[in-house]
Amino acid sequence: MTGTQTYYLFKRMGLRFSVFIGLFLLFLSSCTSRKENQLLLHADSLMTEFPDSALIFLESIPFPQKLSRGDRALYALLLTQARHKNYVTLSDDSLIKVAVNYYGKKKSLRAAQAHYYWGATYRDMGRIPFAVDKYLDAIQLMPDENEFLAMIYDNLAECYEEEDLDDVAMEAYRKAYQILKGGSEQAYPLRGIANVYFSQSDRDSALCYYQKALDYALAEQDSSLIGALYHDLAMVY
Repeated sequence: MTGTQTYYLFKRMGLRFSVFIGLFLLFLSSCTSRKENQLLLHADSLMTEFPDSALIFLESIPFPQKLSRGDRALYALLLTQARHKNYVTLSDDSLIKVAVNYYGKKKSLRAAQAHYYWGATYRDMGRIPFAVDKYLDAIQLMPDENEFLAMIYDNLAECYEEEDLDDVAMEAYRKAYQILKGGSEQAYPLRGIANVYFSQSDRDSALCYYQKALDYALAEQDSSLIGALYHDLAMVY
C-alpha cells in the first residue's frame, strides 16, 4: 500500500469513527436527559479539522425541525458553515436566516458568525453588495479580535476587489494582516495586499508582498498556498 493510499484509508477511518461517535451520542440523547445541543457541539468540534465529517454528522441528525428554537438556530448556523467549508454552493438564505433571526444584533461570536455566513451565502448567490453589508454587520458584532474577525476582513476585501474598489480592499486586507501578524495565517492577507498592488500595476510592491507571503507559507508548509504564490510571482516576472 502506498503512502497516499494509507493516508486516505486513515482519513476514511477517521470519518467513519466521527460519524459513529455522533450517532452514539444521538442514541444516548434519546435514552437519557442529555440535551440535543450536545450533538451540535460535537459537530462544532469537528468543524475546523474535519469539516467533511461535520457535514455528514449534521445531515445525519433526524428531525432537526423538532429541536428547540435555540438548537435549531445553532443547527442552521453549523450546517451552513459545514456546507461552505465543503465548497457546497449556498444558493438560498432561508437556512442561515434561522440563525440570524435568533442571535440578532447583540455582540457575540454566534451573532457574528451568523451574519458572516449570511454574507457568504449572498456572495455565492452573486449578490456582492448584500454580502458586503452582512460582512460589515459581522465585524460590528464581533466581541473581540481573533482569527475569525481577520477572516471576515479578508473576505470583505475580496468583495471590494470584485467591485473594483481597490483602496477599501487594501484597507480591509491590512486590517486582517494586523490581526494575524505573527500568526500562521498571515500569508493570506499579505497575498491579498499583493494582489491589489498587482491590479494597480505596481509590480515592485506586488513582488515584495508576494515574497513575504511565500516566506510565511513556506515556514508553515502550506502546500496549497505555496503553489498559488509561485504562480503569482511568475505572473509578476
